[in-house]
Amino acid sequence: MTRAELPAINALVTLTVSGVSGAGAEQGVPSRVEDADGLHLRLAAPDHPPGVVPPGAGSIVTMRWTGPRGLHLTLTELISVSRDPIDTWLVRAVSEVRVQQRRLFARTSASGPVRLATEPRPDDAVHGRLIDIGEGGLRCRVKEGHGIAVGQEVAIRLSLLDRLLSLEGVVLVSEPDQIVLTFQATETLAHQIRRFVLHSQVRARRLPT
Repeated sequence: MTRAELPAINALVTLTVSGVSGAGAEQGVPSRVEDADGLHLRLAAPDHPPGVVPPGAGSIVTMRWTGPRGLHLTLTELISVSRDPIDTWLVRAVSEVRVQQRRLFARTSASGPVRLATEPRPDDAVHGRLIDIGEGGLRCRVKEGHGIAVGQEVAIRLSLLDRLLSLEGVVLVSEPDQIVLTFQATETLAHQIRRFVLHSQVRARRLPT
């Protein structure tokens, strides 16, 4: 791994800390890269949800960010916490950077309801409408104030060709009224999505121009 693979100074990132306690501990929190030196990055200390115990030195922090190639992810170790002049974390990257590309598969326009649930409140789901879908991801329209951030893991439920599908995805893009998610479907689910894409493409070709 090289410095060039890591986020640049001022890049926005999402952090998830392993081993912290309290409701909301597993929810990703936003931060920003304040400085960088090799594999060491100084991050703006994030605001934690109420009741979450802040991590200490040695904690493993999952860092996610978006780039031209898609969603990037790496594990870091929290080295120290500084409070002068602003609260920051010094972390060191300890794993290779993984990239989940934006478009690996063909997509097609879609409609219909989609349900997105995030930890730690799986019952407080966000409901939206599909815009398009492919084997590796989907885009949906949601209401403003949905509260879902880039890098969050999401449980997805939707219906295609009268079949209910359940998937686990990661948020690639989060906008006020739209969310883009990537996922790695099982072969069974991927086959159902391929059938839907093919069905939609064939139907589109038959429409009069």
